[in-house]
Amino acid sequence: MQDFSTSLGLFYQPILPEIEQQYNSYLEVVDGLAESVSDHGGQLGVVLFPTRLQASVEEWSLFRKFFFDLFEI
Repeated sequence: MQDFSTSLGLFYQPILPEIEQQYNSYLEVVDGLAESVSDHGGQLGVVLFPTRLQASVEEWSLFRKFFFDLFEI
């Protein structure tokens, strides 16, 4: 479903219940941080960096070739 190197489970549609729970947990943590920072007069900024597979067409193509060849899909 999801592994640490590709996080492919994050992209399943419809969203898997386990992934939805991960999103909800993440948003709860970020909301809590934002509230704490706000209580101290600041604003929280969050930056999310994509993985190479999410940002590079070439990397995605190589991954797909490897994955489909590996599992003969």
